[in-house]
Amino acid sequence: MTTYNLVSEETLQSKVERHESLENRLSVSFKNMSFREKKLGCLTIFYELHSIGSSKLPQDITVKIVVYNKKDEIMAVKEHIFRESSFYEFDIVETNIYAVESKNIPQIGKIKIFPTPCQ
Repeated sequence: MTTYNLVSEETLQSKVERHESLENRLSVSFKNMSFREKKLGCLTIFYELHSIGSSKLPQDITVKIVVYNKKDEIMAVKEHIFRESSFYEFDIVETNIYAVESKNIPQIGKIKIFPTPCQ
């Protein structure tokens, strides 16, 4: 499989903003986040979601990933729902963000990842 890394993994890692207060409130933590451009024009984000202090989630949660450009404009949003009933200790996630074209990957200003309660 060909990868098209126009921006280094370290550069994208340095742009990640987590909201640890939200993670603590929902008893979860993100670990081992990495980035790949596996298909031209598709940014793939891998991460682990771990429960804190218990093997289960306290409630259903949604993980949101928001990609911004250097002007603080939203380029893409991705959500993933984790159900309390089917979650045990941690899960590994692969998320594809297609709205970020290859030519725009160098323009990424920040990547926010945060949990919220499911609505």
